Amino acid sequence: MEYDTETRGKWQDRAQVEIAYERARQVKRWMDEPELLSRYPDWRSYMAHKMLVLTEEVGETSKEVLEYNQQNALEEMIQVAAVAQAMVEGLIEINGGWSPTQSG
Repeated sequence: MEYDTETRGKWQDRAQVEIAYERARQVKRWMDEPELLSRYPDWRSYMAHKMLVLTEEVGETSKEVLEYNQQNALEEMIQVAAVAQAMVEGLIEINGGWSPTQSG
């Protein structure tokens, strides 16, 4: 299935909106990354916690795919993306604001 650039851009924009909405929901439900980071003594324990959450979300996505639930799979993938984004936010904070695009 091929899409023209305009259509692809619309879906990319929509995906970003969905992920941002889910990310905000997660922050409201639990906590934001600075607060969460303060509860862990080092970056590895923080990442271990986040990897458990991410793995759980990937597992739920897999279940929905295996059960042919396309809409549920999409909802779970949005949650996967939001958790991954939170992990990136946390690591950037741990690294004092440094990110790969700022090197070099």
